[in-house]
Amino acid sequence: MTSKSTSSRKRELQKLFDEHHLHMRRIAYQVVQDNDVAKDIVQEVFIKLWEKWEQIEVGASIKYYLQKAVMHTAINHLNSRKRLVPMNHELDYGEELNENSTDEHRQSYIRRKLDEAIQELPPKCRAIFVLCKMEGLRYKEIAEYLDISEKTVENQMGIALKKLREALPASLLQG
Repeated sequence: MTSKSTSSRKRELQKLFDEHHLHMRRIAYQVVQDNDVAKDIVQEVFIKLWEKWEQIEVGASIKYYLQKAVMHTAINHLNSRKRLVPMNHELDYGEELNENSTDEHRQSYIRRKLDEAIQELPPKCRAIFVLCKMEGLRYKEIAEYLDISEKTVENQMGIALKKLREALPASLLQG
């Protein structure tokens, strides 16, 4: 970025934050599944942007830069976190589905089960799945974001889909 006064930099950074922080938090949340951590990740990315303002050349692609930085920070968070496995792995979401379940209840139940299954994916696999299926990015774009090959993206998506199919039995998805 160009050399500017501190107040001018603050205004520009505040404008960028106002325009992009909600979307960046959503991306971070989809990866880490923790609202507070997602906020911290976005804050960390904007702090790094502030600190390296003079060295960063992003121009019109600031959204791309921020998305990439958020994804990398979220993945790094997951990789560094020591995961605690609860003694009772089953989460209690209330009543199970039965023949009297409403469509709304069924959809809510399936969404919770899908969210649980996505959480169980390995960090990079989860990030790739989120970018593809929830953010709508193509494999080539994901490969560029994460600095990996398209083949790696393809392989990780195959792993993610296989694990999700295993976690969500066909009987659950049948109407």
